[in-house]
Amino acid sequence: MAIIDTEKGKDIFQMGVDDMDKLLDNYELKHIHTDFFQKVVLLIIASLGFIAALAWDQALREMFVEFFGSLDSIGQKLLYAGIVTVLAALVGILMSKLFLRRKKK
Repeated sequence: MAIIDTEKGKDIFQMGVDDMDKLLDNYELKHIHTDFFQKVVLLIIASLGFIAALAWDQALREMFVEFFGSLDSIGQKLLYAGIVTVLAALVGILMSKLFLRRKKK
């Protein structure tokens, strides 16, 4: 199956470089490599954020065990989840207020 440029009726595999540039401009594909690398960078940053979250989870889990004992029962696991949720909400609120103040100035 051939891919046809509807403007000139040519098979894209038979097009010249100039024709290909025009086709890419028409279909807004000229900067696809930039968009691709931008997405890869975002995925790498998200992956590093996930790794950091796992590290914090482990650290908080060990602190919880130090203060409240093991996480064997469902009650202890729910208490841990509640403490982590409240901590995450407080940090999120504080950080958003800090950045909103900076943005307004």
